[in-house]
Amino acid sequence: MKKIYSLIALALCVTASFAQNEVIIADFEDGTSPLYSWNGSTLEVLSNPSSNTVNSSSYALKFNPNSWNEAAATWSDAGDLFKPNYISYSIDVYVPSFPAGTTKATIKLHGDNSISDPNAGDYNLGIKYEKYQDITVAGEWVTLTYDITDNEVFDFKQLAIQSDAAFDIFIDNIIFVKDPALSIGTEINFDTNNILVNKGNIVINDCNNSKVAIYALSGAKVFSQDHTGGNVSVNVAPGLYIVVVDNTSTKVVVK
Repeated sequence: MKKIYSLIALALCVTASFAQNEVIIADFEDGTSPLYSWNGSTLEVLSNPSSNTVNSSSYALKFNPNSWNEAAATWSDAGDLFKPNYISYSIDVYVPSFPAGTTKATIKLHGDNSISDPNAGDYNLGIKYEKYQDITVAGEWVTLTYDITDNEVFDFKQLAIQSDAAFDIFIDNIIFVKDPALSIGTEINFDTNNILVNKGNIVINDCNNSKVAIYALSGAKVFSQDHTGGNVSVNVAPGLYIVVVDNTSTKVVVK
């Protein structure tokens, strides 16, 4: 019996730890949607059309993406929708049925309107982050998971869900997952006052045993080092850069 209780306790701890690493963007359980219509899509929170083990929620969001032309989206003026310690993104998708001649729908995760991008708001010229997954099953909920460890821009204001589907789909449980190494217990918050610019150098003081990365406006990584010493100094060309220390990011201008 003691072993059984120990196993139950372990399972509860694992479940709680995993939940702590989740950042829920939307789950619609209050009957409303935190997402808005981008470019005219009709969004409607309805009862779950087909509860199963993947998604037993009471409510879900129905919308028609209109073949990439419309989307369901969320916005943050703070530009904090994507963070350096986010490693994956997941969304539950339900397709009632595929039209004749159609066997799948592609669902896109889309980030844009970077605070540091001078072309923000221009769909063609602005910096974007896009990942795609296909759903090939109709009539039941499926969880799509996206690896986003390759994302190098952390100040997008907008996150959008788009699809090539020209028919109604349902979405639910939109979640980011954080790196457990940075999420267990109290998160590390590096003091951005220790990030300075001096004569063409980006200087990071008191970053002992930290992971440091510097990104150019284009998204290119110009410096990366794990388990740094006390201070880091990196000579860079004039421009705007994003400096990431552990799970803290900030923008600096080098003149």
